[in-house]
Amino acid sequence: MGVKTNIRKHVRILLVGDQGVGKTSLILSLVSEEFPENVPNKAEEITIPADVTPEQVPTNIVDYSSSDQNEAELHDQIKRASVVCIIYAVDDEDSIDRISSYWIPLIRENHLEETCPVVLSWLWTLICLMRHDARVSSSEVE
Repeated sequence: MGVKTNIRKHVRILLVGDQGVGKTSLILSLVSEEFPENVPNKAEEITIPADVTPEQVPTNIVDYSSSDQNEAELHDQIKRASVVCIIYAVDDEDSIDRISSYWIPLIRENHLEETCPVVLSWLWTLICLMRHDARVSSSEVE
């Protein structure tokens, strides 16, 4: 009896979360390796070729924007996702509450597989704090 492996041929990561929590900024920061000054409502889909990933699997990173997309499009994106990453603002109680009251139930209702990996991320807040700290002058430190 052999070991059954479930190796994906493609990974699709969907970033969801309330408006303004930093989904697009996170994606653009990943691509450009710097914090974007001007952030559009939605980032274009990012494709990471297989030859630059450790597992040799092509990966797409998909942004969701409630201002540019409707609920049907969101449901479709959830169905197509290998992983859903919920981005939230740690300093916004509503954003935190909506993880369990809105986002997780929505993912469970719309994902095609019985289990869908869900990642919770508050990285955006860390980036904001790092940017803010970088602006502190030496005279403020003394």
